[in-house]
Amino acid sequence: MNKAIIIAEHNGQILHSQLAQCITCAKQFGNDVEVHIALFGYQCEGLVKQALENFPVSKIIIFDDQQLEYPTAEIISTLILPMLGEYQYVLALADTFGKNILPRLAAKLNTCQISEVIEVVTPNTFKRLSYAGNIIETVKSSASCKVMTIRPIGFSKCQPPADVTAATEYIPLGDINIRTSSHLSFDVNQNNRPKLTDAKIVIGGGRGLGSRDNFQILFRLADCLNAAIGATRAAVDAEYISNDYQIGQTGKIIAPELYIAVGISGAIQHLAGIKDSRIIVAINQDPKAPIIEVADYYLIGDLFEIIPELEQALVKCGENEC
Repeated sequence: MNKAIIIAEHNGQILHSQLAQCITCAKQFGNDVEVHIALFGYQCEGLVKQALENFPVSKIIIFDDQQLEYPTAEIISTLILPMLGEYQYVLALADTFGKNILPRLAAKLNTCQISEVIEVVTPNTFKRLSYAGNIIETVKSSASCKVMTIRPIGFSKCQPPADVTAATEYIPLGDINIRTSSHLSFDVNQNNRPKLTDAKIVIGGGRGLGSRDNFQILFRLADCLNAAIGATRAAVDAEYISNDYQIGQTGKIIAPELYIAVGISGAIQHLAGIKDSRIIVAINQDPKAPIIEVADYYLIGDLFEIIPELEQALVKCGENEC
């Protein structure tokens, strides 16, 4: 029987919702595949309960210790490595969390990592995105343990189990040396807007906004649409907004119903993060900007004139219940 283990991402209180797509991927490795979840944290009872109720897996393996309240990639890879001999697949989401851990595991296992998987063709053959999402490669792996990051938009969400039947196993840390790095601080951006990776509407801002203060016009527009806010790497690097809002190849991958790109030229790295949006609307002064070529709709003009007019129209529409 083949086994797959998924390294679960969470914020200490809630498991990442896109783990459901990761489990769907693992189930496609074969009818007899046994799927496990590895959970690292401190006082994990609530997280374990969520996993049992929402994810149809065979076992949940828990590393629960105060030292793991904010586990680093070095700690997680050190702890999970000894048990990987019994697994044929190791998975994590293709985001900052997964991309930080799995390359370390692949190096220690002396195998290649298969990144950005969007489809399982056979248990050994996979389709993955390459060149910032512009090419779909079909790759075949003969590795005894395949290390894979999963792009969740390629898979549907798994259904919760009808009955809670998964086993739980708590692994003690013992005397293992995990002091390769230490956690210093953790800053959480608190807001009442939808989560960027789950939102149906996302408004993205780029360097064209010009300053941190100008970004506020997007927040006001987002309030009218109940939308999440995102940003390009250029806007983040310019310190217009914090990096937890970054969308793109080195940020978050999104697939909303509607993506509104404001002041974004459309660098290939950013397009890789939004290309699966159902509808893309671009607002830009430059009619030759790359974002215009991929947009379903676009407005050519000054964003500082267009956004206030759009906001005013939405407010009026809301008042008239249109």
